[in-house]
Amino acid sequence: MGDAVNLAARLEGVNKKYGTQVIVSEDTAAAAGDAFVFRELDTVRVVGRATPVRLFEPIGLRDEVAPAQVELLARFAAALAQWRRGEFAAAAESFLVLAPADPAAARFAERAAQYAANPPKAWDGVATLTEK
Repeated sequence: MGDAVNLAARLEGVNKKYGTQVIVSEDTAAAAGDAFVFRELDTVRVVGRATPVRLFEPIGLRDEVAPAQVELLARFAAALAQWRRGEFAAAAESFLVLAPADPAAARFAERAAQYAANPPKAWDGVATLTEK
């Protein structure tokens, strides 16, 4: 079946980790083109692959996404940038503001708070997923 199918199978299970319904890889998001809005969720190493994969959540058709939603996506992206830089306490606060209406932000707020209390020894901004 090939690498693409294996990756898709891995990503289907990853939805639970982020509280999402659909997750796609960077390749799929790029192939969809500019007609769609995607939210970048994370960069991960999945079981069976050494190369990190950027994860995206499809939000909707570009001309149907409300300006308020675009603002929330920008705020999530800013919190994600803090997370990647290892600014875990700041990221936890930023994600927490978004958390009441956003399961992915709630999950990141929890993870960032845990990392702020107990920072990882080596952080490269890439999460390693240990489950298929």
